[in-house]
Order: sequence, then C-alpha cells, then structure tokens
Amino acid sequence: WKVRRSAIRALTSVVEATKHQPAVLWTKEFNIRQDKTTTVANALVNRFKEREENCRVDVIDCFTRLLSVTVTAASSGVVGFASPDDMDTSSTEGGPVIIDLRTKYGPTVVKACQKLLSIKKGNERSKSSALALLSTLCLAPGGVGGADEIKSVFTHIQSFLSMGRSGTDGHLHREASSKSLKLDALCLVRVMLSCNKHDPVHIKNGILQKLLTELCLSVKEHWYKVIAETLRVLAELPR
Repeated sequence: WKVRRSAIRALTSVVEATKHQPAVLWTKEFNIRQDKTTTVANALVNRFKEREENCRVDVIDCFTRLLSVTVTAASSGVVGFASPDDMDTSSTEGGPVIIDLRTKYGPTVVKACQKLLSIKKGNERSKSSALALLSTLCLAPGGVGGADEIKSVFTHIQSFLSMGRSGTDGHLHREASSKSLKLDALCLVRVMLSCNKHDPVHIKNGILQKLLTELCLSVKEHWYKVIAETLRVLAELPR
C-alpha cells in the first residue's frame, strides 16, 4: 500500500502541474495494462474502492482536487462542461475541450461516495473526504444529481447529525470524530443550498423529509462550530 500511496501522491502533483489545462487528465487515455487504457479521472474513480484507508483518502482527495481545478478552469473558459442538451461532447476547433461530467462521471462519483458514507463503523477520514468531494461536485453543472440522489445524500447526513445524541458514543475520540463529521455534513448541506445547481423543489422536499428536525436539534449542540454552521444552513433554507 505504500507504493500505491506514493503513486497517488505523484498523481496529485501532476494534477497541480496541469491545473491551468486539466482537460488532458479527463480525456487522454493512458496504458495501464498491455491491453487496457483509461483516463486519469476514470482511474481515480475506480480506485475509490481501495481497501487501505490511507490510500483511499488520498485517492478521493486527489480526485477532489482535480475536480476543483477543472471547475476553476471552466469558469475561465479553458474547458467546458457538457450540458444535457449536448449531443456531441467533442471540442470544436480552437474551442475549449468539453468534459461530460454530468453523465459520465457524476452518477458514479455520487454512488461511490454514498457507499463510503453508508459504512457503519470507522472510516471517518474516508467519510470526511467523501463529503468534501460532494461539496466540490456541487460547484459543477448538475451538482450531486436529481431528487433520488439528493434524498440519499440527505439521508446519510441525517445519520451523521444524529450521532452521539443517544449517549452511545462514550469514548472521547469517537465523540471528536462525530463532531468533525457533523461539521463536514453541515458544510455540504450549506453548499447544496447555495450553489444553485439543483432543482429547488428537490432540495426543499429533501430538507423537509430528512433534515429539518435534525437541523433544529443541531442548534442545541455543545460545540460552537456545529451551532454556527447549523445557523448558516438554516439561513440558506428556501422560504
């Protein structure tokens, strides 16, 4: 796993080096075996299932960074994201490279993150990285997806916000992990509310069905950072 982790860190350096023109990491295929090729973005997504958590966290963080620099590049016109109406995602001559994030990568990334968030015990670092990735995905067209994806993400967030209230988390390190995940989950909710990449009706229904009660209870938390972030979320709620 140390070799894999070193390889991931080297790939992260490549992402940083190409942050002004990241299209090559999404579109150019490289040989990974004698008879198999793939893009850097695909290779990263396929390794979300990494069994060693240290490697898994680095893989997710590397893809998050790639997505972040790509969103920045898209805002400056270096690359473009395909829209639902686009039939041809190839770049025009002299124009920006078009990346089909919404259909080619988005659903797979969200499903992989949901799988990590559903792990019952442990893997807090992986869950935190998955939440950060979903927050970054909200900045891209399409966000985390439609009504089903939004409801599923809110369901996981609901479980994080309810952690520790029953008194079962007696150990200090578990309590600290619980607080950290609550804060990350609340940050994701705030980004989903403010990014304008989702259908407002889907967001509103998801909040009412899954999160409103937990948000109201989170205002009574002991940690001031959770309270502050909860208030920011409540300020963003659609009226």
